Amino acid sequence: GDGHDVVWPKAVELLLAVPFTLGFKMEAVTKLLAASLVLEAFYAWSWWRMSGDPNAFSQHRRAIHYREHFMTNVATAGGLLLLVKLGGGRYTVDELVKKKD
Repeated sequence: GDGHDVVWPKAVELLLAVPFTLGFKMEAVTKLLAASLVLEAFYAWSWWRMSGDPNAFSQHRRAIHYREHFMTNVATAGGLLLLVKLGGGRYTVDELVKKKD
């Protein structure tokens, strides 16, 4: 198998997607989502640990595929951490709760 067969990060990310989408507990959820993406990158998409003939064309294509997923996960985690700093915006559950206080 490959990184697509690793299920636990996808399950965690799916569970965190609901409160993230609603803007509920944005700071904590966003940090957890970023952490799960980085953990998935290192666990499922570590191209430097791939076995096989490094000179084979199919292995080279697979390594490129792994690197693309790795970098996408890390970049998305970085964007999520930026969102922690900037905040979720006006239309979130957190902002709605603040207005009622």
